[in-house]
Parts: sequence; structure tokens; C-alpha cells
Amino acid sequence: MNNTYLPVGKDDFIPHLYNGSEKVEFPLFIASLRASGGCVTTARDMMSFSKAFWSGKLFNTAILEQLADYKKLQLGMSPIQYGGGYMRIPLGGLSTSFLGSGELVGHSGTTGSFMFYYPQKDLHFIGDLSQFADPGAPIRFVMQLAMVTG
Repeated sequence: MNNTYLPVGKDDFIPHLYNGSEKVEFPLFIASLRASGGCVTTARDMMSFSKAFWSGKLFNTAILEQLADYKKLQLGMSPIQYGGGYMRIPLGGLSTSFLGSGELVGHSGTTGSFMFYYPQKDLHFIGDLSQFADPGAPIRFVMQLAMVTG
């Protein structure tokens, strides 16, 4: 992961972010988010991380099973469940008109970035919408991607 870093000041490169069509710039705020996902990366580096994370190359995958105590989030965030530090999104329920199968595991950020794994198809969905206006957009997008590959 040669292109991943934590910005520390206003002069570090931070990709453009938008709230609707309005460009939002607050580099010092992003630089202060180090512990809560304030890193800057590329899709290629994020894909390398995702593959290593879910395959057990970073740590024993039995740890994920031990942490897998998923809790439903508030009603407005259905069908997302959370546990072990990541999201789980079942694809076979009402949110997919019972047409989906399996689940997505991963996470989405407030800026529209996302990293999800679809274990049933061994697919990784990595991307960034660079958009604050609709925090649910990456989730819906990845669910749609999974549905068309299922």
C-alpha cells in the first residue's frame, strides 16, 4: 500500500469532496480525523487491503467469527447490521424484495467511500463517490452491484 497515508496538515493532498454540487474543502478537519478513518488512499491500495483483510493474510479469520455479534442499526438504516467493527448487509430480505442472496461485509464512510466484500461470489467492491449529500448512496450502490452479479 504505497499510496495510502494520513494527512497531517493543510498542505497534504486531500481529494475533492462534494455536498451535492458544492465543493467542500476543509483539509485541517480531514487531517484531524486520523483515528476515525481520515486516511487517503487509492482504489488499488484499498483493494489490496480488502483482499488481505478478508482472506486472513492480516490476521486469523477466526477472529472475525469471534467478533461476529451483529446488531441491527436504527430503523432508518435497515438492513445494515454492525458488529466486529464492520457492517453486515443481508441481501435476501425486504430491502432486496427477497431477490438477493448472501451478504455484504465491509464499511462505508461519510464521504462516500466504500469497501465491501461479497463472500458468496468472492467479489470486492471498492470505490468513492466523494459525496456528503447522501450517506446511504454507497450502500445502495454496492447492494445493486451485488444484486446484478448474483
